[in-house]
Amino acid sequence: MKEQLLVYMACYADGYQEILFLPVDVADSAGVEAFEADLRRNVAWFHPIGEIKSQPDGHGGVRLPMERVGTLVQAWEERGSPKIPGAGAGPSPLDSKGDTST
Repeated sequence: MKEQLLVYMACYADGYQEILFLPVDVADSAGVEAFEADLRRNVAWFHPIGEIKSQPDGHGGVRLPMERVGTLVQAWEERGSPKIPGAGAGPSPLDSKGDTST
């Protein structure tokens, strides 16, 4: 089943950047406000960059059209990479607080 997704760029306080996806049906039910509020608390900045449609992968999962995501990122960069500031209070997915190795 195809699913419409909102696409966001986000950057954590440590500089780690990632692309996040939010299903449009969640966004339509006021979930986008909660999603963006969570981003404001946890990331240094974020910005919605567009929408894509996922494709079924034939194994019960979905495939994301990464070439389309790349096009959205490029268009966002060409617009000057606008950003919505956040508090930057959350750890990035690569946070190594539990890692004691050096």
